[in-house]
Amino acid sequence: MKKIAAITASLTLSAALATAAGAAPAGTTTTTDTTTTTTTTTDTNTTTGTTPTATNGQVVTSTPANNSNSLLVDEPIVVKELLTIAPAPLTIKDLTYFYDAPNGKIWNRLGPTDVTPTGQIVNGWVEIYTWLGKAWVYAPNYVPYPS
Repeated sequence: MKKIAAITASLTLSAALATAAGAAPAGTTTTTDTTTTTTTTTDTNTTTGTTPTATNGQVVTSTPANNSNSLLVDEPIVVKELLTIAPAPLTIKDLTYFYDAPNGKIWNRLGPTDVTPTGQIVNGWVEIYTWLGKAWVYAPNYVPYPS
């Protein structure tokens, strides 16, 4: 009985993937019959344009009314003031203790590894991500953004 359920589930998944792969890309409308006006919806934008008349089963793709590409923008999306750059990884070469706070209680220790800092540095203490959450290690020579 379990084998039948597994086979049925795999066939259903295969059919769903085949349907998704054969679908038209989002934001485009395809028609095969006679149409003069169509509405194309992409996420939050709705535009109305005209579609040429299809004859003898031809496939016709609609275009926006103003004949422009709706994906183009006049201004850059990435704003320099909001851009953050991740700090460089911290390489730990020896057995190193990590703490709950700078000069705080010892949580555990790390063997030689590369760790990911959060970007917070306090008097030579670097905050890092660990399996216990955020922790602190003492690394006075760490340079977060080398040139």
